[in-house]
Order: sequence, then C-alpha cells, then structure tokens
Amino acid sequence: MPGVDRSEHERLSKRFNQAKELFEGVLNRKGPWLRNRNIPNHYSDRQTVADLEASLRILAEIRESLRHKSQPDEWLLHVAGTHWQNALALFLLKRYDEAASENDAMLALIPQVPKHMWTAGQDQLYQSNYYFLRGELAMARGEVEQAIACFQESRRIDIKQGNDDGIRKCNEYLQALGSPPTGEGELKGDLRRLLVRSIAFLTFGFGSALIAGHLTGINVWKAAGPKAVPLFVFSAAAAVLADRLIQRVWR
Repeated sequence: MPGVDRSEHERLSKRFNQAKELFEGVLNRKGPWLRNRNIPNHYSDRQTVADLEASLRILAEIRESLRHKSQPDEWLLHVAGTHWQNALALFLLKRYDEAASENDAMLALIPQVPKHMWTAGQDQLYQSNYYFLRGELAMARGEVEQAIACFQESRRIDIKQGNDDGIRKCNEYLQALGSPPTGEGELKGDLRRLLVRSIAFLTFGFGSALIAGHLTGINVWKAAGPKAVPLFVFSAAAAVLADRLIQRVWR
C-alpha cells in the first residue's frame, strides 16, 4: 500500500476488525434484520446494545487517529470503511438519521479515494453497499417505493460485478417488499423499450428513404448501386436520430 505506514495500517486494520466482529457477533446471535424487523426491540437487549456501542467507540477511536495523518488522501479508504461500519451499527440501534448521514458520508468519499487504493471492483462494491443500506433505511421507515428502487440499483451493480451473494440478498429484500425478485419487471421494461426502438428505427428509416426518393426522383424500389447510396445514408441518419430521441424521452 504505497504511502501508508504498514505497521500503522496493520494496527488500525486490527482495531477495525474488532469493531466489525462485535457487529457480526450481534447478527450471529440475534439473526439478520430482515427476518426480525417486525419484532419490537429485538436489538435492544443490554448485551446487544453494549456490543454495538463498543463497536462505535472503536470506530470513533480509529477515525480520530486518521484525522492526524500526514497523507490524508492515502487513508480515505479507511475513513470510508469507518463510515460504513458506523452506519450498520447505528441502523440496528434504530438511529436511522445518523445511519443515513454515515452512509452518505461513505458515498461522498468514494470518488476522492486515490485509484491505486482500490482493489478491482471494490469501489463498485461500496456503491452497492450504499444503495443496499439506503434501501434498508427506507424499508424501516415504511418507504416501500424508495426501498425497492434502492435494492434494484444495488442489485444492478451486483449483477454487473458478478456478486452472487449481493444479488441473493437484494432478491430476498425485494421479495419481502412484493417486488419481482429476479428482475422480471426490469426485463419486461427493457423488452418493451427494445420493441419500440426497433419499430421506430425501421419506420423512420424506410419513411425517410421514401421521402428522399421522392425529392430526388429516385425510385426507392429499383434504386441500386451508386444511386442507392444517398438514400441509404439519409434513411440511416434519420433512423439513428429517431432512436436517440426515443432513448432521451424514455429515461
């Protein structure tokens, strides 16, 4: 890791893992949020709250250490990680506004992290995590449409990255929300868009050829060789323009 004190990196990584283990211990003991979301105060027992707050204290200690680094850009990935882990713990504690702020702070740091700090696809994983937690927050607040949109975006990124575990988790949440869990809705929408674009492409292309033929006196049905070139160019340009307009309108 260029520019970073290896021993300090190892020390902070060890502390971060301790915070992460406290959080994961809660999930192992109490179960995932999706399964227990309708059980009042499920994560409010003394041991659970103590573990989550201990995790938050460790993360605060790490962040304080990172504030005083001489090369702050080289530590931004670590800072982003603390924001993310903070958000997870705060979410289980039902401190939703704070969790959302930490999640947003993590997302804001992604483009600032030097490219050489990322492993392959890691920045995309962070973005997927952002939308996933944003979906959980919306779901916890009863904002169903917002939650569905966030899980679909998280899944879209996971599909692109080949993240099977992420896809599975998103599908579980979408199914719980009553949304097609495997992308049937998006697929049908894509097919409809493709059909409309194809029809428009052919219609505008052929129609433009007829108009060009009428204006130039060239018989469209019999044109061949050099005479067909201007008709082809004109009709192709019109078809491409129509396709671009449809894509812009359909966003």
